[in-house]
Amino acid sequence: MALVSAVVYALYVTLLKVRIGVESRVNMQLFFGFVGLYNVLTCWIIGAVLHILDVEPFELPSSYIVIKAILINMAFTISSDYIYVLAMLKTTPIVVTVGLSLTIPLAVIGDVLLGRTVRNLVLVGATLVLVSFVVVGLDDARIRSVKADSTVVDDSLERTD
Repeated sequence: MALVSAVVYALYVTLLKVRIGVESRVNMQLFFGFVGLYNVLTCWIIGAVLHILDVEPFELPSSYIVIKAILINMAFTISSDYIYVLAMLKTTPIVVTVGLSLTIPLAVIGDVLLGRTVRNLVLVGATLVLVSFVVVGLDDARIRSVKADSTVVDDSLERTD
């Protein structure tokens, strides 16, 4: 199920970037409004089926603390999704996805600061994530620079004709 979710999310992000292109072409509030409406209209069916099959019972929150935790979680999820889409539209899906992987080295740094033992293999993995982010970011910057230069050349050719 996690693999299917990852594939669908990757398709969503890639298609979003390909179809929208530049962020100024879309009203983000309206876009997320429609994403939310789509989820409300379609995803509740899955919850109902799981409840009927006794796989996952549906229950209302039992206390004020649980309601508060749900609302805080909703706020963080909405803001992180919004920032994620903005970052993806400003760069590329691969840069943002590798950037999200930076949580791995940050977790390792947190473990070191808390005095927990960190294995060498974990340090190697965290270093590889950092290096991959730098390489992908530099490559993306190079590609954008080449595109910008070709646009300038194209504009100057049009003016001389």
